[in-house]
Formats: sequence, structure tokens, C-alpha cells
Amino acid sequence: MLSTRGEIYAKAGLADGYLGLSKPHFDKHTKQGFVSFSNAENVAPGLDGTNLSYHEGPFGSTRLRAAMANLITTYFHPTTPVSPNHIVFTNGVTSLNAICALSLTNPGDGILLGQPIYGSFNGDLRVPSDCQLIYTPFHGDDPFGLDAVAQYEKTFLQARDETGVTIRALLICNPHNPLGRCYSRKTLEALLKFCQKYQIHLISDEVYALSVYGSDDSIGFVSVLSIDPVPLGVDPALVHVLYGMSKDFAAAGLRLGCLISQNQRFLQAALSMR
Repeated sequence: MLSTRGEIYAKAGLADGYLGLSKPHFDKHTKQGFVSFSNAENVAPGLDGTNLSYHEGPFGSTRLRAAMANLITTYFHPTTPVSPNHIVFTNGVTSLNAICALSLTNPGDGILLGQPIYGSFNGDLRVPSDCQLIYTPFHGDDPFGLDAVAQYEKTFLQARDETGVTIRALLICNPHNPLGRCYSRKTLEALLKFCQKYQIHLISDEVYALSVYGSDDSIGFVSVLSIDPVPLGVDPALVHVLYGMSKDFAAAGLRLGCLISQNQRFLQAALSMR
């Protein structure tokens, strides 16, 4: 289900040296522990040596990934427990979008999006991977309602049957950028079924998850993680969530974005591309 590039990265095992049981960090007093000679390491006063090193890998320390797993569990209400092993950190969600495009599409393949959509996706997705962005117009239908799913399918079939474009993924923003609305649970379930029907990935960019405000009658944030795909007949390996620190924590300069997925093959590719 990965692209040719993604399979190459997944098989390369570039992160294998960091996976498995954590090695004890070197203790200068006892002269015991592990020293990495393959990466530069730096230690500043007041910080644990593991905080600024590659000791546990360049994709986020266990402590960081465990903290994010706890946040996701608390606020996103996942139906399947999220562990640190389901999370990969990169330098921002922008990089994650590029990784998704590189891992899931071959040159010329398509990623399906709705209109309007965040304008920088062109640079984030298309430029690094040479994929095509296939935009869906809704012709007056609510882009967050059930009727929108039929419009996505119409665009998918036109791309496949009329122009020969193989669409590999559907990307949604939830909460939406720029419209600021959220998808209902029923619409998300229908989108999951649509992706399963055509065996394409659903990438849900949820970077604004905790920045939702509104009246009691507005639709609140529902994470795709809070929907169990199995009773819907959907393969969990097709479902991926992007989250980061830039919006909800007003910390764009930290460049912390994470991919949350049950698809270990996809995570392995992302580990190598990060």
C-alpha cells in the first residue's frame, strides 16, 4: 500500500539501530553505558543528556512520544490505545505532509482534497513528491456533510477513469483550514468507508484539534481516532492522523509535528524519511 519510494525507505531500516530496548546512557562517573559514535551529541547544564542527543533516535524520545500519547488519549478519545510506538515526530506538520506524499504516492499519483483547502498543501505535498493534487468541488453541497462523500467519489472516479490518475489518499483538515468547521462523526464514518471501498489512505490533519470554540449547537471536534474502523469494515492501516504544537500551543518555532498511525510499515518509512 506504500509508494515505491515508501517501500524502499521502509525496507532500508535506517532507524533500526534506535528501535527495540533502550540502551543505558553513558555515565561519566561509573564509565558504564552507551556512547553513540554515529551521531553528534550535545549536553547543556540543567538538561538530561538524552534530551539533546540522538540516544533514542531522531524521531522523538520515548518520554516525548509517551507524553504525546497521553495527550492524544485524553483529548482525542482514541478507540484503540495509542502508545509511543504509534507516534513519530518530525520538525513540524509541514514535513509530515511531505513524508505522507513521498511514502504513499509515486510520481504522477494523486491525493484527493476538497475545495477550498489550505493553499500551502501544494508546496507541502506536490513539490517534494511530484504527485498530483486532485481537488473536489462540492457544487453547493455542504463540504462537511454526507453529500460531500458522493462528490469525493465522483472526483475520484473521474480522475481514475478519464485521466488515468491513481489516487492514493484523501487528505482532510479537521478542524478545517480555512473554513474553521469540524466534520461530524457520521461524515467521518462515511469518509472512512469511502477510503476502504477504493483502498486509499485517509490522512486527517488535526493540528487545530484543541482550538475549537462555538455555541452549544455547533459541531465540536471529533477525531478520526475516536472512531473504531473495524466495525465499519475499514482497515486501521489506512487511517493516519497528523498533529503538532504550532497551533494549539502557539509554539510554531518548536517545529514539533507528529504522525499517529497503527500502520507499522508506514511508520517505518516515516522513520527513515523524517
